[in-house]
Amino acid sequence: MKKFFSILLIVVLMVTIASCGSNSKQPNQNEDTTPKTEENKSTEEKQELTTITLPTYRAGEDVGARFFIPQVERFNKEYEGKFKIIIEESPSNTHTERIKQLALQDKLPAIFQVPDSKWVEDYLIANKKLYNLKDWIESKPELKKLFIKESLEFCTKEDGGVYALPLTVLRPTGLYYNPDKIKPNGSLTQMSWDQFSDFLGDQKIAFQTAEGGWTVNLFLTAIIGSLEGGPEVLKAGVSNKITDFNTPLFIEAFTILQKLFQKNGWSGAIGATYPDAANSFYANQTAILPDGTWIIDKINDPTDWANGFDGSKVVGDYYPGNVAIANPYVYDWMMAANLPKNEEELALAFFEFINRPEEIEAFILAEGGIAPNLEYSESFKQQLSSNKLLTDFAANANPQMKYVPYFHDAINASLFTGDFSNYLPNLYNGSWTPEKFAQELTKSAKALE
Repeated sequence: MKKFFSILLIVVLMVTIASCGSNSKQPNQNEDTTPKTEENKSTEEKQELTTITLPTYRAGEDVGARFFIPQVERFNKEYEGKFKIIIEESPSNTHTERIKQLALQDKLPAIFQVPDSKWVEDYLIANKKLYNLKDWIESKPELKKLFIKESLEFCTKEDGGVYALPLTVLRPTGLYYNPDKIKPNGSLTQMSWDQFSDFLGDQKIAFQTAEGGWTVNLFLTAIIGSLEGGPEVLKAGVSNKITDFNTPLFIEAFTILQKLFQKNGWSGAIGATYPDAANSFYANQTAILPDGTWIIDKINDPTDWANGFDGSKVVGDYYPGNVAIANPYVYDWMMAANLPKNEEELALAFFEFINRPEEIEAFILAEGGIAPNLEYSESFKQQLSSNKLLTDFAANANPQMKYVPYFHDAINASLFTGDFSNYLPNLYNGSWTPEKFAQELTKSAKALE
């Protein structure tokens, strides 16, 4: 697995690169001039618009909204008069619980995303709440060949059913640093965690503890992934959630994390949300912002720059210990079972639309990543080659790099946005030892079983 993605990232992303920018074609609306009887009027002229509401965290202030909202608008425009998706903002810190409540009420949205893979398996799949995409996928060979093998295998269950849309794009997640504050000799990936902290000196990392502590989550993932046995524990946790943190692996990881908190943690981290942490980076208060390639447009947008910050200089890299974060073992888009026929058609049309080659290329240009099974267009290659940060990520990858799933994908989603986030300030300010943090986190995890 590690070898596969390492080679893949080098081969695919080092190809000089660009944007699709292909305009979606409007559906054929040629009018039949044959005089219509009352019977055929009922089917041709009286077709009703099918509308669904999509609750999503990729809306509002979420950075993912920059690409996703216009993508939905493109879909609505192409299917104008036939299909329409209405976006409803669902904040990320409450989204999972909201979907769970809707499922219990038999009111699942027609299409949705939810990050709690164990709940998806134990409740949605076990209780036949999801549409089986197998036959549809088999009927779309050009689409099927774009799916990442590991993702398709993960979404295929013992009965042969495919209960989530497999991934076509993988996005290794790293970090960004300000070269006006730190100037490493080469990639940060070649450093140990002690060397990394020593190198930083008194420079700060844009940590935040609220709403799951996203930036803390990324560093913790990389720390665990760099330790012996860590990648295997994270991968196993995707399907069987981790509930015992009283182990040498986690004690060591929490110890390394606490040292970073105390020496290189941003002073405003406790209680801060992701936008707070990101703004500390854009305002020259912190030297490092861990996050994915989907924020590249934000970094290059001078709107939030302050105190001499220049996003055009920012460098993209991965983590000490030679770790990048990438997880094909997730349930991404899902579709509720037993939908009315018209809503089923809308959902499948949307799934196909977002996986068109031009939409995949547009997504990569906006949020980064690799589509290993897609033959890129020449215009895409040209445009991608002009994107400095995507080129940085390609240059800083290497064949020995370890790719690991996110820590938050390996634990209960309610634990991540709940007590993991609630307890972080205690580890951050030193009022809890790593051992105490592990003990309390274990208690909370087991209470959710």
